[in-house]
Amino acid sequence: MSEQRDSFIFYRSFYEALKELPDDDRLALYDAIAKKSLDFEDTDLTGIRKALFTLISPQIEANQKRFFNGKQPKDKQKESINETNNKQEKSKTEANNKQTISKAEANNNVNVNVNVKEKNIINNIPKEKTKSEVLENDFEINENLKPSFERWIDYRKKIKKPIKSASLKACYEQLCTLSSFDGEIASLVVNQSIANGYQGLFELKTQKQYPRGQPLTNDVDDDGGFDGVLGGLAILQNRRKRNEGITDISL
Repeated sequence: MSEQRDSFIFYRSFYEALKELPDDDRLALYDAIAKKSLDFEDTDLTGIRKALFTLISPQIEANQKRFFNGKQPKDKQKESINETNNKQEKSKTEANNKQTISKAEANNNVNVNVNVKEKNIINNIPKEKTKSEVLENDFEINENLKPSFERWIDYRKKIKKPIKSASLKACYEQLCTLSSFDGEIASLVVNQSIANGYQGLFELKTQKQYPRGQPLTNDVDDDGGFDGVLGGLAILQNRRKRNEGITDISL
């Protein structure tokens, strides 16, 4: 080749690879490296020399390529630079377009997922159970107490103090205790709480807890008054005494 260079780069890796060789082998490789780097000519080598030079040659050829690129006319250099810039700009544009498409797809997926989640949330909202569903599904209720207990549930809803599901069973068990599973007593217990505006169920108050002379009737007032509660309690007590063969002349 007619081309020549005035200098070249000798890398430390070359030195480290060759320093352990015998002097004649090392000198032959130094000459081969210099000849290829400065005059662009290859040297015929054999054995270990050829093996090492084959490993070194790619780096020398890369430097030669940079050397020739630097010698191009300025117009060609600008052309090359412009071509490189165009390629980079094209790559950026394609990347941006892909990113925009990906964002749009991601947004669509998000919207779809949100809509699906909203539908799932709406579909999974537990519907408010009716009285019968509550009583039948969560625990068994005695048929004698069922009308009174349902009336109590209705009352609590009307005063905007509904019984929580977690407390429902405890409330029912309380009614069972207070009424001893007697439907008529259960009705009186509920009447008493409604009449007094209570939010809970309590043991029936007896006549001794009221002033003397308070009338007792067997009618339950529309507003659930005390007379109805006490009258009903008295009737129940006398009925039980008659069943047991005891005559009560207090009424």
